[in-house]
Amino acid sequence: MNGKRTPRQQLETLVDDATEAVRAISGRELRRLIEDSGREFESEVAWVSRIIESNIEKPKESLIELSRQALKKRKNTKTSFKLPDSAETRRRLLERLKASPERLPPSLTMAFRDVDTLSDGDIAGILEDLGELGLLDSLDDDE
Repeated sequence: MNGKRTPRQQLETLVDDATEAVRAISGRELRRLIEDSGREFESEVAWVSRIIESNIEKPKESLIELSRQALKKRKNTKTSFKLPDSAETRRRLLERLKASPERLPPSLTMAFRDVDTLSDGDIAGILEDLGELGLLDSLDDDE
């Protein structure tokens, strides 16, 4: 590693240092510092509380709401993928997917690294999951 820190790393260090400095100060001393600077202690506490709430609580709620909306949308979306009838066809399909990882998002963990050791039920389950996610909708019919 070259030792050069990114601006984000520098900012994280600055925030960590500031946090530690505030933690090291007693409540009484912190109040005195704020009031000596001409600010009202209660309004500063309220301001910090609003920052914390807006940066922690709201995103959690919005992420949950976004997840709910995505799930609702996904439930209303029908997939065009149909699971092949024969176990051998399903196994070949999974082997082709393994050999062509560009068909699947790079963030997808490949649970089927060793297709030979998977049972027919495992393969069917993996393909069903991928199909439900809409990741197999673009497969050609001849596959």
